[in-house]
Amino acid sequence: MDTSDDLVSVYAAPNLVVAHLVKNLLEAEDIAARVSEVTEYPAEFFVGPDVWVKQADLARAQALLAEHEHELTAHPAAVDWICPSCGNTVPGSFDACDVCHTLSGSTNPAR
Repeated sequence: MDTSDDLVSVYAAPNLVVAHLVKNLLEAEDIAARVSEVTEYPAEFFVGPDVWVKQADLARAQALLAEHEHELTAHPAAVDWICPSCGNTVPGSFDACDVCHTLSGSTNPAR
């Protein structure tokens, strides 16, 4: 009996958004994936969605997800910063204030 087409769980997601992000990541690498349905029982028994792949793709999918997780931890999200010119809280991924355009790390506010 060939089990290479059997579906197996490669990732237990905390919610549907994360499950679909993982599914899209796998599919971008030509690994067919699907998201299981969320099963809601009483809150203490909540079962989040799983991302499923074919048994034949499991090792490659696990390696891809491990590499992705490593990249996320190696490059953490930038911390939000306060613009020295206008006092706006600016997302850490921005190089300049989205209100007054002062550059991140500027010691000479543009006013």
